[in-house]
Amino acid sequence: MTTDCPHPIGTVCGCNTSDPCVTAFTIDTPKGSYTYKGDGKQLPTLLLVDPLDGDKSKGVDISITLLGKCGVPSDGCPSGTIKIPGGGFIDELSNKECKSLKLHHKVKSKDQKNGFFEAFQLILGEKYVSELPFTEYVIDVSQCAGHQMQSLPVWDYPSFNTLIGPLYSGDARLYIYPEYSWKASLSFSCEEKKADLSDEQRLEERSRRIAKGTHDGLAIPNKEIIQSFTISGELEVNAGGNKTTYSSELKPSRSNLTNKVESLADAFNNIRDQIAAIKAISDSIDMMKSGAYQKKGKDQVKLVKFELKPPTLKFVGEGKTVQKTGSSFGVEHTLTAGLDPLLDISITLDLIQAAAMYFKVGSFVADIREQAKILEEKVKEGQGGAYVGADLNVAFATSIKTEGSIKLSVDKVNPEYDFNTESTVSITGAANVRGGAKVWVFEGAFKLEGSIKAEGKCALRTRKKENSTDTEEKYVELVFYHNGIKAMVEITVSGSVNSKKTYSSRQRGGLNDFKVESKVEAKKKTYKEEWVWVDPVSIEKSTWRTPVFGSA
Repeated sequence: MTTDCPHPIGTVCGCNTSDPCVTAFTIDTPKGSYTYKGDGKQLPTLLLVDPLDGDKSKGVDISITLLGKCGVPSDGCPSGTIKIPGGGFIDELSNKECKSLKLHHKVKSKDQKNGFFEAFQLILGEKYVSELPFTEYVIDVSQCAGHQMQSLPVWDYPSFNTLIGPLYSGDARLYIYPEYSWKASLSFSCEEKKADLSDEQRLEERSRRIAKGTHDGLAIPNKEIIQSFTISGELEVNAGGNKTTYSSELKPSRSNLTNKVESLADAFNNIRDQIAAIKAISDSIDMMKSGAYQKKGKDQVKLVKFELKPPTLKFVGEGKTVQKTGSSFGVEHTLTAGLDPLLDISITLDLIQAAAMYFKVGSFVADIREQAKILEEKVKEGQGGAYVGADLNVAFATSIKTEGSIKLSVDKVNPEYDFNTESTVSITGAANVRGGAKVWVFEGAFKLEGSIKAEGKCALRTRKKENSTDTEEKYVELVFYHNGIKAMVEITVSGSVNSKKTYSSRQRGGLNDFKVESKVEAKKKTYKEEWVWVDPVSIEKSTWRTPVFGSA
C-alpha cells in the first residue's frame, strides 16, 4: 500500500502506482461538455438557464462522470458531492456511475418577486440578466492520496455524511438562472408646470432686495416636476414561472407564488426619482439656465418664468433569455421608445443684475426697483403716475420629439441605442429699462436698449461611455450647446437734479412719507457695445448635459 501520495488530479504520482486516483471529471450539459483534466486550468463557471414548461421550471439536465481509479485501492475513492452551498440540495458522486441530475433554479422565499425598478432596468437594457439572482451549485471531488477514505459530515451539511479524502481536486460551479421573459407597454407623463415671477412679486421682496441688491428669482422645482410624473400601462416579468405583473388596471390576483399582480402606480411611486429620463427632464431647466450666461455676474442671473408642457414617454417591447452554450447565455430584446415630446420647455431669465455688475454700475438696479415700489404703491392709492420697472430678460424655448429603440442581441452584453436627434433652441430677448409718465430719471443710471443674437441646440445623442474598457458600452444623453450668446446694446447715460415731489402712502414695508426726485436731464451720453454673455460651446465641449438612458 502506498503511503502519502499528494499528486494533483490528472498527473502521474511518484509512489507505487502509475496512475493518479482521479484522472478527470466531466460535466455534460444540454449545450456542451466540459472536462477538468488537472492540468492547472479551472473549469469555467457554467451559466445555465432553467427552461420553462408552461409556468413551471423544467430543470436543466446534466450528468457528471468521475474518470479514474484508486491506486491503493481505497473503497469509495474517488468520490465527490454536488450541492447548493448552505443548504437546499446535496447528492453524492463516485467513479462507479455517471450521475444524471436535473438542476432547478430554487426560489429562496415565498415572498420573492421581481422588483419594479429591476424589471424596468431589464426592459431598458440597463441591467443584464446575469446580474439577477441565480442558484449556485458546487461540485467537490476528493481522493484518498494513499490513505483510506473517511466517512465525514460535509461542513455546511452536518447531518449529511460522505466519503472524503485528504486531497481535493478543486471545485466546479454551476449557476442556474431561471428563464426570464418580459414584455412592456408603458407610458410616462406629467402635468404642465409653469410659474411666472411678476413685477409685483419682485417688489414684495423689498427687504431682501435692499440687503442683496437684487431679487431672488424663482426656485427650480425639480422635485415637484419629478413627483408629478404618472405612469400607465403594464409590465410583466416571468422569472422561471414566478410571474409578476405591474398594471395600472388592477385585477384580482392569485395569492400564490407563481402569479402576482401589483399596482403599477404604487410601484412607480417608490422609484420615479431613480429613472434617468425623468430626472433629465427636470434637469433641463437648470441646464439651459446655466448655459445662458457665463461672464461676470453669472451668479446674479435669475429665473423669472418657465413653462414645461407635458412630456410623454412611451415604451413598448419584449425580451427573453437565450442559452448560447453550456457556459453562457444571452438576451434577445427590443424596445421602442416614443418620446412625443421628451421635452417642450421655455424659460425666461432676468440678467439685469448681471448687467449691473458687468457694466460696473453698482446697486442702481436695487435703487430703481425701490423707487418703482414707491410709485407702484402711489398708483394703487389712486394717485397719478406710472409704474416703472427694470428688467433685462432672455427667453429660451425648445421642443424635442423623436422615436428610437433599445436592443440587445444574444451575442452582446451592452444595449444598442438608436437615439440621435437635435432641435433648435430659440434664444430671444429685449434689454430695456422701462419708463412712464411722471417718472424720474435716476442720476447716473442708464437706459439700456438692444437685441440678443444666438442660436442654441438641444440634442439627444448616443455616446460612448468614457473611461470604460468596453468599447461598445454606450449611453444616451441630453446636451445643450450653442454658437455663443451676445447682446448688441446701446447704453444711454444721463443725469442732473431739478425738482422734488413728496407723496404720502401706507407701505407694507413700514414707509409712510417718502420723496421721489424728478430730475431734468442736463446731458446724455450714448455709446454701443457688444456684450458677450457666453462664448460658443460645441456639443463635444459642452458641460450642460444629463443622461437619459444608461449611465454616463
